[in-house]
Amino acid sequence: MSALKALLAEEYTSIQTEGIVLNNAEELAKAKASVSKYEVFDLDEIKVRIYKDLAVVTSRHAYKGVFQGGVFSGKNLRTQVWIKRKGLW
Repeated sequence: MSALKALLAEEYTSIQTEGIVLNNAEELAKAKASVSKYEVFDLDEIKVRIYKDLAVVTSRHAYKGVFQGGVFSGKNLRTQVWIKRKGLW
């Protein structure tokens, strides 16, 4: 959990597949409470575009796992924006 906390900026925002918007604290709480178990989480078609101290990362991911006894799976597109601060992304 501390690794995830170190990665997320205080102003972090995530828009989930269902359209739900989560802030930093909500994302960390969701990760801490998660009972999902992923069997597969594959990333591909990763593209990184760097603009000075800002990077835009696009990718596709496929996943499969178990949640409350049921199987879930899917494929999604992802866009992430990273800002370089104090020499770190």
